[in-house]
Order: sequence, then structure tokens, then C-alpha cells
Amino acid sequence: MEPKSMTAALLEIMTLFKRYVYLKDKSSCLILGLYVLLTHCFKFFDAVPYLLITGPYGSGKTLILDLLQLLCYKPIKAEDISEASLYHFTNRVRGTLLLDEGEDLARKNPRKFNLSVVRSGYKKTGGVLRMYQGKFAWLRSYGPKVIANIGGIYNRPLTSRCIEIRTVEVEMEMERFSITLHGKSLRELSYGLASLFKRKTTQKKIESLHQNLKSIEGLHGRDFELWIGLLVVAQFIDSESPNLRLFERVTKIATTITEKRVKESAFNDWDSRLLLSVEKFFNLTGFTSDDFIQADKLTKHVVDELRPSFNFRTESLRRKLDKESLVIDWKLIYFRENDGTQVHRMGWRVDIERLKRRVSKYGKFMQTIEEFDNEEKEKMMRDLDKGQWENLTDGERWKKLAQVGWPKNWKDPE
Repeated sequence: MEPKSMTAALLEIMTLFKRYVYLKDKSSCLILGLYVLLTHCFKFFDAVPYLLITGPYGSGKTLILDLLQLLCYKPIKAEDISEASLYHFTNRVRGTLLLDEGEDLARKNPRKFNLSVVRSGYKKTGGVLRMYQGKFAWLRSYGPKVIANIGGIYNRPLTSRCIEIRTVEVEMEMERFSITLHGKSLRELSYGLASLFKRKTTQKKIESLHQNLKSIEGLHGRDFELWIGLLVVAQFIDSESPNLRLFERVTKIATTITEKRVKESAFNDWDSRLLLSVEKFFNLTGFTSDDFIQADKLTKHVVDELRPSFNFRTESLRRKLDKESLVIDWKLIYFRENDGTQVHRMGWRVDIERLKRRVSKYGKFMQTIEEFDNEEKEKMMRDLDKGQWENLTDGERWKKLAQVGWPKNWKDPE
């Protein structure tokens, strides 16, 4: 049955997710509802974001995919998919791919399929060149995709194409969902959505809103490209029901998620944190680009602040700074210690202006990173206390232990 309006369709979809899935973040229902609508009109846009659903065991990730399978445009849900099947689905069906149990994507080198198909598929021009029946064939990979797993995605370019929804352990009793009992009515809603988006008036309105959408402060480049489809759908619904002010709400959600991702990137990315720490050293000491600084003291400052879980030496720091073309000059010179003695040590001159330009994108998060750091430490300790240790890989365990400062009261649960 075709819904009376886009607004009615969105409210019905959001009600379904609220009824059957426990989502602590209220904005998650809105994103899921708008994404369902976007899958029915993604061909009008140059790019479509992916949804990444992460969370612990039993938090409702598969249930979300079951609902999406009944609501999205030409959906196919799979726990495992071969590379050839992925090529042909994205090229011929051009529907919505729902990938459950995608733990392979949390690996550094996924074993099951080629990432190039998934990475390129967020843009309309995306595709891969393959041999097919003895001839070269260009296979289109564009289309909406939803990935659900526990550990997230290791590949950073692929992560940048995703909008993440985090599920949590259920804290309240939810209504039971059954595909056998409820599937027919949801499929009818999906058919109605397809019929609604086939209307010429609907298509022209979407094209007009897309063409007239202006840039938004805080969303630039790929971030704006990823959110533009959801923003246009929100504008469409606002034209029907102005009181909902969906465009304003989605804009706020988009800028918040983008800002958080940059902040987390600065926290998690070693190179970014290292440069921020080096800049902090110069801010504290007052050295300029004309001064030779004692290399081992700079290294000690970085190690004390970042506490790397590996053996980080002065030579390691020099290679990182050389990579960014920050070391102007270096030589062995005498430095005077605090007790007045002289030591013969390696000295560096660092291009501070270039350093500041390099970290300017993270500059406004200098204070927030420390707050974020403290929040992460508290969360990690709570997770360890709750016995969630077994869900982590060995590498993640070492990383988390290093970040919480190797707590003395911790005992290996194994």
C-alpha cells in the first residue's frame, strides 16, 4: 500500500525501529528512516553513504538488517558473499546490499572479497574493470550498502564513506519481531515507497531540491557529498511538514558526527597525535625555528605524553618529522643541562610554521582531545570490569592497556 506522503512513510519506518530495536541514541532512528527512503532514490545523487552498524553480541545488529531487508530498495542480505556475486549484484541488480557478520572487514587485509568494489561503490561513477567471458567489462559498483559487525572497519578510506550507528546491549524489554508475522506488511510498505518514488512529481522535486541545496558550514568535500542525499530527503519532508524541521536536525547530526570523526581520528591516528604532541612541546618551551632543540628531550616528551605500546626512539621520531619535511637542519652540538653540565647530543631545527599548518585541521581539538582521552580511559576500565575483554583482538587488548596506563589492579581474565 502506497503511503499517503513521504512524511507518513518516514514516521511509520521510525516507529518500526523504535518498537523492535533498542537504540539508545535517538538520532539513530531518524538516520535509519531517512536511509530507507534514500535507497529508493539514490540514483538521483552523485554519491550515497554506507551505513556501518557496530555493537556487541546480541545488541540488535542483525535485527536492524532484517528490518532493512524488508524496507529498502531491491535488498539482498548475506552473511558471506563471493567476489563474483558482489560484482554482478552491484552491476545488474543495483539494489541495497546488506552485509551481516562482516567481521572480515575489521582485518587489515580482508580475505573474503576485494575492497575495491566496496570502496568505489559510494559514487555514481564507481566501477571496476574485469575480464568477463573473454572480454574486458566495466562493472558498476554504485549503490547503498549496509555493513554490520562488532569490530568496525579497519580500512580508513572505506570508513570515511560510512555513517556509523552504534548499538548497545538491550536495557529494556522490546516487542518481538517476526518476519513470518510482520514481513508481509513491511514488504507492502516497501512496494508503496517504490511506487511513490516513481511519480514524476516526486522525482522532479528531488532533482530541484538537490540542485538548489547550498553548502553547509562544517560539512566539506566528502562529508557534504555523503550527507547530501539524506539532507535532500529531509528537505522534501520539510516541504510537506515544516513543523518537523528535519533539515535542521539532520544538519546538526551530520556536523556533530563529522566533528566527532575528526576528533577520533586525531585521537586514534598515531601520526596526528605525534604531530600534536610535538607542537605542544614547542608551545611549552617557547623554542623557535631558529633554535636547535635537544632531540632526546623532544622524544621523551612525546613518549611521556602518548605512551606508545612499542619501542619509540629518537630515530623513529626523526623519520616521522622528515616524512613531513619538518627538520630544517640537524647536527651534534653541546647542550647545557639543568645542573649546569654540558652534554654532546643531537640537535634539530624544526620548521614550526610548517608544523602548525600541518596540524591546523586538528588545532581546535587540542583541548577536547585531552577530555576525549580521559573519557576513553574511563570507558575502557568500565569495559574491562564488565568482562567485555573477550570481544577484543590481541592487538586491541594491547592498545587499550597502553591507553589506560597499564593499571596495576588489572588481571588477565584468561
